Amino acid sequence: MSDDSVIRVRGLTKTLQGQPVLRGVDLDVKAGEVMVILGGSGSGKSTLLRLMFGSIKPDEGAVNLLGTNICALCDEALDEARKRIGVLFQSGALFSSKTIRENVALPLREHTNLRPDVIDAIVKVKLEMVGLREHADKRPAELSGGMRKRAGFARAIALDPKILFCDEPSAGLDPVRSAELDRLIRTVSKNMGATCVVVTHEMDSAFTIADRLAMLDQGRIVAVRERAWFERLRDLPAEEARSLNEGEALVRQFLRGELDGPLSRRGDPEAFARDLFGVRARGASAG
Repeated sequence: MSDDSVIRVRGLTKTLQGQPVLRGVDLDVKAGEVMVILGGSGSGKSTLLRLMFGSIKPDEGAVNLLGTNICALCDEALDEARKRIGVLFQSGALFSSKTIRENVALPLREHTNLRPDVIDAIVKVKLEMVGLREHADKRPAELSGGMRKRAGFARAIALDPKILFCDEPSAGLDPVRSAELDRLIRTVSKNMGATCVVVTHEMDSAFTIADRLAMLDQGRIVAVRERAWFERLRDLPAEEARSLNEGEALVRQFLRGELDGPLSRRGDPEAFARDLFGVRARGASAG
């Protein structure tokens, strides 16, 4: 790995339920940066994230995390490696039977030998960071969706992780709550020195937090560039956009949410006829 790379993904392939999801993905993530992974539904971005923190294993390829190929680790060694990372799941993934205080304390109780009073102090600090200290004794069902997300964030950073993975952190949140989470991600990156990998399809959030962005399409990386490159492509005048290559045009269409472009021109024109009638579309060559 290079001196500034804390995650190196090489040749990742993954098939789920008989369908190829990732097709030879390569990606490097630098120390201290916020890397945002973009892509449409079914592009493979959440699967890539899960592979990067070892939740599932690839069919082929390797994930080098902080100098260790986690794909080759046994379960015990993988659990040890995970102590250096935090994960914010899309749902928050809180234990409903535990209070918010107990949820955030859980990784500290399981993975450290700290005294109870020290753990309690750390939990208060983390909950204060996300604005939930006064709600510490409530259970997840008593909180709003945005508050549960912030509680999940507090638990994800309880051990001061070297790397923080976030799966759709802004999904289902109103603009104000989304902006709060964006601020928290930037704070963790800047003040704690953590590397953040964020999967999202929220464009405002992506351009707020990202240092670099990676675009996935049909299980392949289309582009990995600095945020300024993506901003320039998004804002390019229509006349200049006509000279873009296929990959750039695809990224631009996704960023702008336009109806016309490479993403919209895909598909087999005979597929519906074959599915409906079991025959070729009228006028098609018999070949």
